Amino acid sequence: TYLAVALGCFAEPGGSIAGAIARSPRNRLKMAVVSSGGKEALSQYRVLGTGSGCSLLQVRILTGRTHQIRVHLASIRHPVLGDPLYGGRPARFPFLPSRQLLHAWKLSFPHPATGITLCCTAPLPEDFRQALLTLGLPCPDAELPAF
Repeated sequence: TYLAVALGCFAEPGGSIAGAIARSPRNRLKMAVVSSGGKEALSQYRVLGTGSGCSLLQVRILTGRTHQIRVHLASIRHPVLGDPLYGGRPARFPFLPSRQLLHAWKLSFPHPATGITLCCTAPLPEDFRQALLTLGLPCPDAELPAF
């Protein structure tokens, strides 16, 4: 599960983004959602808050494709704020972070021997936390419900 600050406000409180991902035919540095020839990818998101023209998202990936979250969000015109490769650094935006605002937040998996689900959480980096405050977005704790 990831946390991401995406440009724009979402019409729905959550949803799924499905789209095959492959190397972009226009820019070899990028990946892109393609109509044929890519690998299927599925991302689910939930909007945790909005402010200053941005949305804080909880994102769960069901596949693990290169740049999956960045590509999927850009494909629906909500790129990750601060992401120069996928359009997240608009010229006239009141706040531009020094990096993309995408954080690998939680990892859950079954223990290989016991089968008991283990959950590891990485606290938000200070610059991410400060960006949320600057943008008027909520600062989530480790207790958000899973989806």
